[in-house]
Amino acid sequence: PQVVTRFGRQLWPHLVTVVCIQMFINTLSALNVGPPVSVLRELEATQHLLGAVLSLLLVFRTNSAYERYYDGKKQYGIIANQVRQLIMNSYAFISFHEDPTGRLRQRYGRGLEAEEHEAESLHELRERVRRQAIVLFAVIRQDLRERRCGFVPTSTLNHVPFTRHTWILDPSRPRLVDLLTPREIVDFGRVSSGSRVMLACHNLMDALQRLAPRIAQDKPFTDACTRNVQDLIDAAKSCQRIVDTPLPFTYTLILGVLLFFFVYSYPFIYWYKRHHHHNKVSQWHDFSGLIPAMFTTFFYYGVMQIAIDVENPFNFADVDHDLDSFSKRLHEETLVVAREVAPAGTRCRDYWITDRIMKKGGSKRRRKRSGEGYFKNISEKLLTFKDDEDL
Repeated sequence: PQVVTRFGRQLWPHLVTVVCIQMFINTLSALNVGPPVSVLRELEATQHLLGAVLSLLLVFRTNSAYERYYDGKKQYGIIANQVRQLIMNSYAFISFHEDPTGRLRQRYGRGLEAEEHEAESLHELRERVRRQAIVLFAVIRQDLRERRCGFVPTSTLNHVPFTRHTWILDPSRPRLVDLLTPREIVDFGRVSSGSRVMLACHNLMDALQRLAPRIAQDKPFTDACTRNVQDLIDAAKSCQRIVDTPLPFTYTLILGVLLFFFVYSYPFIYWYKRHHHHNKVSQWHDFSGLIPAMFTTFFYYGVMQIAIDVENPFNFADVDHDLDSFSKRLHEETLVVAREVAPAGTRCRDYWITDRIMKKGGSKRRRKRSGEGYFKNISEKLLTFKDDEDL
């Protein structure tokens, strides 16, 4: 129902205009005013050629739009897969102390000295990789969608502009305010949205490099992660090209002019055919030409509107790709892996915050955190993050 309603809102101006034109023609016919035969005869002669050319242009327009739509889904899926694979690598490649047989130490002839809290330290490094990977995925989503469209239309921030001062208020989950440390918030706020992606990529690579010495097979781990990051950045740039590369203005202008003349000249040509070939006079209440005129308008402008809607798939419309569902699946799947590998007694941070129990005045108070607003009191998870030099 939402798709039909939105589609109707987009087409009703053209349909109402055609109805007004048809009523105007019927009024003239009822007043015994004949059509301009010489002009409409020439227009009828070019109508078939104009319709054929317009159909070819619309086919090219819809094919180009759907190709961008499909490529956007493909490239964004590659981004999600590469981020997931980076997190999987950090948990799948084991350390020397995680090998009870000792074969890895014997095979590679080296190993780390046993530390008192080696398991906990390794877990913190892996958690840091997971957090930085999710941050990178979130800032890529911001650069593709929020930078152009603003915040979620259904949130309380729908009228707040997306700037360097408001980007951290993004209500889309997992929220950046729950992912970033205070120092990272300041660093990310100094740069633009596009540079924020590269800064997040740098932080992720730094986290992977800090984790690599703890891994038994550090060279294969580093090579695999490097390839994943390279493919991820290539896919992000491909998505950015889809967003920032519009169709040529000349092509769009010519298509719009031809579509306008073809659709709105149809009622006059129908009037000429009915009067000249059949010698029929229409009354003001005779809407015999209205049905074909509205059908022509609905078909041509409808196809044009479909192409416009799917041309850029990174928006908030219902026909666009659901970027939040990508984030939710990525978070849930990687959290399951992290909890499976984590040592006993350690905690894996859940960044998909929905409900939180707040204590105030000795009583428990439940506050809903649905991603539709921003509260000044930053979550306690943000305050427990360690800075880079502490790891």
